[in-house]
Formats: sequence, C-alpha cells, structure tokens
Amino acid sequence: MALYKKCSKAGCREYIEKHLDYCSNHQNDKTSDIYNRDRYKYNKEYVNFYSSSQWRKLRKRALIRDDYCCVSCKRQGIIQVGEVADHILPTEFFWDKRLDINNIQILCKACHNVKTREDEKKYKKK
Repeated sequence: MALYKKCSKAGCREYIEKHLDYCSNHQNDKTSDIYNRDRYKYNKEYVNFYSSSQWRKLRKRALIRDDYCCVSCKRQGIIQVGEVADHILPTEFFWDKRLDINNIQILCKACHNVKTREDEKKYKKK
C-alpha cells in the first residue's frame, strides 16, 4: 500500500505519493521553488541584509505594529497569524526602501506567496 501526502504547492489539497513533491498540476512549480530558494544564495548583499540586526529589529517593530496578524487577511475580516515581514516594494527593485518601516507589511505564508507571484508578474524584467 502506497503512502500519500498533500502536494507541496501552497493551497493545493491534491494527495500524491509520498516520494513525490508536487501533483501533476504543479510539477512545473518545483523548478520555480528551487529558483526562489536559491535566488539570493549567491548575492552577498541580500544575505548580509536579511541576517543583519537592523533587519531583525525592523521586522520585530513591524510585527508589533501589525499585532502579529496578516494585514491582507485582516482587510478581508479574517484574523490570521502573520509570520512573514514582506517588503511592499520589493528590495530587488527598490533597495533604498529596504529599511523603511512603511514599506514593510506582515503577511501569512499563503498571502505572501500570492503577493510574491503578483510582484514577479508586475516587475518582470523585460
């Protein structure tokens, strides 16, 4: 008897065999996940920034300001724990705004994934 688990794609409820990562609908997402995981791996500037005490303090201030709640869910009347400090304007394109508290919002992982996909489309390099 095969063991099953849920697809690794956020929000997908499809059950797949345990040795797989994604269902047939999301198999191509594995490539983008690897890209996203490794995209800052070789950029020392990003690595240094996200591991700096400046960033950790700013992130903590934003969490307190937003009551540790996802601001996107809150707008829809849903109370959801926010875990991700997100740059409203991505640091990749707006590096000078990386330490601006007004450019930080707290999101849950699901909302952050949606926002990241929207940013990728919006700021796609031409």
